Order: sequence, then C-alpha cells, then structure tokens
Amino acid sequence: MEDEIERQEIQEEEKTARLSLHLICKRHLPTEAQKGDQDEIVEALNQITHLRLDRERIGEIDSLELLGDMCTNIYLQHNRIEKIQNLECLKNVTFITLANNRIREIENLRHLRKLVFLDLSENQISAVDKDEIPSSVIILNLQGNPCTKYPHYRLNMIRDVPKLKQLDLSAISSSEKRDVGLEASSDDDDDDDEEETVVNKVKGNYESFQTISAEMMLRSQRRAEDALQKHKIHTSQLDDLRISWNVPPSSRSTARSNVL
Repeated sequence: MEDEIERQEIQEEEKTARLSLHLICKRHLPTEAQKGDQDEIVEALNQITHLRLDRERIGEIDSLELLGDMCTNIYLQHNRIEKIQNLECLKNVTFITLANNRIREIENLRHLRKLVFLDLSENQISAVDKDEIPSSVIILNLQGNPCTKYPHYRLNMIRDVPKLKQLDLSAISSSEKRDVGLEASSDDDDDDDEEETVVNKVKGNYESFQTISAEMMLRSQRRAEDALQKHKIHTSQLDDLRISWNVPPSSRSTARSNVL
C-alpha cells in the first residue's frame, strides 16, 4: 500500500504542465477579471508587462500569442522546459530568465532585437551558437552549463557578443575586451545615454529578480519541510495501522524509517 502511494507520488511529480492560457490568467489576472468575457480577458492580457510562470512544471513554451507589446519581462525559471521556442511574438521583450530548466541548445532567440538580459544558467547547454544570441544582449548568464567548462569560454563569449557588459555575474573588464580585439576605453564608459538607461533598468530588474528568487527559495524550503513533516506523520500513521493489524514491516519500510 505504502509503495503504491510512493509510486503515485513520483508519477505525479514527474508530470509536466502545459503553458496554457488558463495558467497565464490564473497567475496574472484577478479572479473577477478571469470571469469576464473574451474581449475583456484579451485586453487584460495585453496589459501584462512581466510574465511570471516560474515553478509551474512547464514542459513547453506556448500560448503567448495573446500577450501584447507591453510584455517586456519573461520569468520561466525552475520549470522543465527543454526547448527555447514560440517567443517570436514578444517583439519588445528585454529580459528573459530560463534558469534551472532542461535546455540543451540556444535557439530561436535571434529575432528578439531588444533583448538585453538573458539568463540560461543551470541548464544542459554544451555548445553556444553565437548567431542565436541577439547582438543587443548586455547581460548573459550561462553558469552551470557544460559549455562554461571549455577552454577560453569566457574570452570567446566576449568576442562573439561584443556588447556584453556582464557574463556569468562577473563584469567584463576593458582589458578582457582588448584581449579579444575589441576597442575599449580604460574606464569603458563610452556608451551613449540611451544604452546606459537600458542597462540601469535591467540591473534593477535583475536585483528584483534576485530578491524574488530568494523569497521563493525560502518558501520552497518551508514547503519541503512541511512536506517532510507530513510524510513523517503519514508514515507514523501507517506504522500504527500496521501494528494494530499485526502486519510485519517490509525491509524497505524499516530502512526508510531508520533514515527518517
């Protein structure tokens, strides 16, 4: 009985969710707005600027067509996404985080001409196609991917994405730029005002993202602790039931009880 419950729990945990219109509405629209007619819902979706669908067990990026031009920030970290796709409808996006997914390849991003911040950390990317990284990208994070282990990885990335100011949470120095043949002033302060404004805005978004991520991690840890406590209670109840019916414990159950 207990083994069957465990198998069901494992199967449930491995299920992926669909990035659906229903999920977007659930996370972003007030309950009353979700009950409106189709035109009202579409209008509400068009007002979304920050799409937050992290930790939803999403397996595939889809159903973003109804988001409007105001959507500039995409948060899809900690899901089960294997492929970057279906983002071409978001022409004005400047900020994307797909950290902690199952992505193996950087693809389908070249059309995002306003993209400034790209976080693909903690994925399974073994090679980087420089042509798929928009030239507008200023902040890039690939930490935790196999590609970062290759010789000269950092210098190659600085050369291939010339506008980069930060790579893997580390600022790019003028000397590093000169090492790969790029022009750079000693202070690297020759950007125009518009670009500096964008950089500062993205940095602000990133700081907010880090704060939100830290809060989510704490909530996740609390949920895990609560789940463990419930599991202990459940196991204890099963043991009491087994004892009351004089059912001998299995060797697996005994080992698990000793661990807990």
